Amino acid sequence: MLIDSRTLFAPIIAECLALFLATGLLAYRSESNRSGLGWLAAALGLMACAFGLIALRGIVHPLLSVWFANICIAAATTMGTLAIASFQKLHLPAALIWGPALVIAVSFLLFLNDITIRLSVATLVHVVQNAFTMSLIWKARQRIPGVGKYLVLGGTLINSSVLVLRVLSSLAGLDAIHEITDSTVSQGIVYFSIFITLNLSPVGYILMDKETDDQRYRHLALRDRLTQCWNRAYLEQTALAEMERFKRYGSPIAMVILDIDLFKSVNDKFGHATGDKVLKGFAHIARTCIRNTDVLARWGGEEFIVLLPSSGLPAAACIAERIRQAVIAQSIAGIQLSVSAGYAVCNPDETWDAWFQRADNALYRAKAQGRNRVEAGTQNEQPFPASACSACN
Repeated sequence: MLIDSRTLFAPIIAECLALFLATGLLAYRSESNRSGLGWLAAALGLMACAFGLIALRGIVHPLLSVWFANICIAAATTMGTLAIASFQKLHLPAALIWGPALVIAVSFLLFLNDITIRLSVATLVHVVQNAFTMSLIWKARQRIPGVGKYLVLGGTLINSSVLVLRVLSSLAGLDAIHEITDSTVSQGIVYFSIFITLNLSPVGYILMDKETDDQRYRHLALRDRLTQCWNRAYLEQTALAEMERFKRYGSPIAMVILDIDLFKSVNDKFGHATGDKVLKGFAHIARTCIRNTDVLARWGGEEFIVLLPSSGLPAAACIAERIRQAVIAQSIAGIQLSVSAGYAVCNPDETWDAWFQRADNALYRAKAQGRNRVEAGTQNEQPFPASACSACN
């Protein structure tokens, strides 16, 4: 015995309202995605209104239970797309925003008494809307962390697939539908799929938003706020991982410690605001001199470290010299500066402290010998000439 279709509306409406309240509260409290969560809350509220009107079909006028209810569903789907677009900081053309609801409004008004045409038009519009929404997520999937995006994709795909199957079944005469509230197999499957979609897509969106916030907070926790370089905690974490890789696979790893010469005099003479500009300017220059695989971190004060995975002496010497030359070739915040550097390549079975100490000793030798120099960590690690810089390109 089939369940009466109207009976299935109750859990759908209840779930829409519950998610509407939860998402609205999250939107109110959100600092990063208030607009996106707001659109999602509005979509859920409008969806609850639409199914409430559909449940009243035969009781209220068809212009409300058929025409206006389907406009609400199209508008709610558009709001779901706007939630995704807002999450990605995208601006959609007006035609994409208002077009689906307008198509539904006109076509349903013209064919208010022809359910086959209404069903086909509504399915086509919703499938196109869902496909566009899925394309937005799929294109940005590499930039969106976590599994929330896959819940949104899965829920949207299920809904689209079932809608298409319902139309094909109706057109083939396998499961004729005379009224949207008919208790047929295809109708039952459609409403059940809507219930599943409402469990997957909104929850997936909320999870996607949370996972993105978590990643941003982790990113902020591991970044130096002033220079946007990695901080000391991230550097040590990465260095220890690379040292383990070195022990296991024999891939060398090098370190360069850089210190801006006479930085204290910059603060004393020009003020700390200018000193901050110098630090940010130096970080920018250093980034342009290293490879994508290298790690630039602010160790403390005016001291920076470059970690060079899969790199030996030539690369370390080259990077250090390249940064030194880049700094003296241009002014930073209107001040001509220089930098001293010391580098060392990690030895087998060497501890982090011992490796760091050798590079730090090299830096102190560069300072002691007049600054604006690059020194190696041991006597066996002699600086390479500038011509050797091709080794780290």
